[in-house]
Amino acid sequence: WRAEVLGDGGVTVPVDWTTTLAALIRRLAAGPDLRASLVEKARERSRLFSWRTTADLTLDTYRRALEKH
Repeated sequence: WRAEVLGDGGVTVPVDWTTTLAALIRRLAAGPDLRASLVEKARERSRLFSWRTTADLTLDTYRRALEKH
């Protein structure tokens, strides 16, 4: 689900990869271009989601589950 939500607007790091996480944080702190790029991509990606759509899909899922029982 992370890739579906993040797209190319974020980076995921396995929880036990502390060295990789530290290196990424250093890159983001030192690189305003990378940071700005990720922010813009994340904003673009966020336009694909809305609370209304989430609520409608959730309600639809509940209705389908109730129809089966």
